[in-house]
Amino acid sequence: MTCEVEKIGSSARITIEGVVDERGAAVLKERFRDLSRDQFNELIIDMGGVSHFGSSGLGGLLLCYKAMAARQGSLRLTRTPAAIYSLMRDLQLDTLFEINGD
Repeated sequence: MTCEVEKIGSSARITIEGVVDERGAAVLKERFRDLSRDQFNELIIDMGGVSHFGSSGLGGLLLCYKAMAARQGSLRLTRTPAAIYSLMRDLQLDTLFEINGD
């Protein structure tokens, strides 16, 4: 899995590609921790290149959400592949943060 981070004004973007399994979730959490030192109001996670998103990835995503909510910020997923989008809607994660399909 690759995970690129970009800061754009008061937003931050994490672009993920590949399989988000236990190892990928650890990378996501590490990138978010590194990024959390900066001030930003919105975290955008581009899921366009994700081929699999496991339960560890969901846990990492919820940690990002919790940290953003604690600072009154927002989390948004973009370009979420259809199968992952459906899973997240079934889990009602769309009630916590914005999820946009591909």
